[in-house]
Amino acid sequence: MRPTFLALCSVAMLVGGVLFLISAYSGSTPAEDMVLSYRVRAVPQQGFEVELTVHGMVGDRPYLRMLSGWGLVQDQPGHVVGHEAWDDYGPLPMTRENDSEESYWQLERKPEGDLHVRYRVKNQPAEIAPHASFTGRDHMLLLGYSLFLLPGEIDHFAPLSATVSVELPERWNTWSSWPHESQVFAPSTAHELWSLVIAGGNYRPAQLASGRVDATVLTEGQGNSTLGLHILNRLFPVLREMETLFGAPPKGDQLRVLAVFRELPVQGTKSILMGTSETGSFLCLATPDRYRTPDDLTALAVHECLHFYLGGAVTASPEPPFRNAPEMAWLMEGVVESVAFRLMERAGVLSPDQARAITQDKLQKLTRSPRTQGMSLAEAARAMDDLELYTLVYNRGYLFARLLEEHMDRTCGDGSFDTFLRRLFEEQGVAATQRAVTNKSVAKLLDEVCPGSFALVEDYAFTGRALPALANEPAHAAP
Repeated sequence: MRPTFLALCSVAMLVGGVLFLISAYSGSTPAEDMVLSYRVRAVPQQGFEVELTVHGMVGDRPYLRMLSGWGLVQDQPGHVVGHEAWDDYGPLPMTRENDSEESYWQLERKPEGDLHVRYRVKNQPAEIAPHASFTGRDHMLLLGYSLFLLPGEIDHFAPLSATVSVELPERWNTWSSWPHESQVFAPSTAHELWSLVIAGGNYRPAQLASGRVDATVLTEGQGNSTLGLHILNRLFPVLREMETLFGAPPKGDQLRVLAVFRELPVQGTKSILMGTSETGSFLCLATPDRYRTPDDLTALAVHECLHFYLGGAVTASPEPPFRNAPEMAWLMEGVVESVAFRLMERAGVLSPDQARAITQDKLQKLTRSPRTQGMSLAEAARAMDDLELYTLVYNRGYLFARLLEEHMDRTCGDGSFDTFLRRLFEEQGVAATQRAVTNKSVAKLLDEVCPGSFALVEDYAFTGRALPALANEPAHAAP
């Protein structure tokens, strides 16, 4: 799952992402050798208190870990304070060590008996750490990757024996991305643990369920009481088209969506709309001006939900510090951006004229900055802290994906591009392979569906060559 950064800019923007939670198997002791128990207490306006018990801790030099950073927040473990550890023999000192990808709490020795760890995760201002867990006066949001320390010997997709018990203030309603019983969750992998999302307290909920699609939208604050319902009414038919396109939910037997929309504090003239996805949930943050534009919020929601498939079910190995996959930005962002608007048009929530206007807008944006001339999608994806460069991923990526789809459908028959997407999900998803996709594995499938198609990726996604004109669009010299 991949992040979106908090861009400090004076113009409106629409960006999306999803955080990857995947690592190569290291040949370590299987996760089923350990049993984890987390007890979490939400303290309004202060953060979270966490107690972790690990039975059967393995490794000669055991340690706990957490992602070092995500987006612009490059010291996420700095939120973890007041940690103490002990075993059957007494106190057990821990020393924190950092690298560019994860931070580690190294234990002084191997525990005797069970390991017990207690720590706090403090609140950070939303404008500084928008992707972090928080507790407010009357509501909270728990994001697993920013809360749970994880034993270092556990692989992300190996079976996990763990329970998470959550204590919230009395009478707070609760919504979550994973099923639970009496506020006790049982994630089956470390991936599920870190992608757990729980919202509680004073949100405005809207919910729809039909067939294999179940969606809940939560909105913050005392503003428009119908905002969530408006978004949901537009999002829901697109979710049904999405499930039809891929042929199945991204996980399990139902496409379950928990959408949380938060309003960021006013930041002068800065206009911000950003999103990030987990498994079965996504978080949207917007400044007040963008929080009142439900069409933009819906478009971002569709983009983030597509990441349940491309980015979640089908995932690529991330690179620090921003934890995206630059070499596969053409697929994970460009294709997602293009398919999102196509599904909106297919579902009837976007008119053909509106769809053409979006394409024209992206064409125009590509020609505005000489800095983007000759820049590839991967180069732009490695510059997430530079708005002018990073948004190239969504504009050029969208247009490239349109070009690829037109080529495949024209050369190999209508629906060839859709066939590629479905087979990619079915054959190269994490559930089937336990591995990340690569350009090599995607190229093989792409050329099986429509021979020669990956040559377009090499010519226009891996380089900054000008894109040829799309059908029914004027010629252009896109950077």
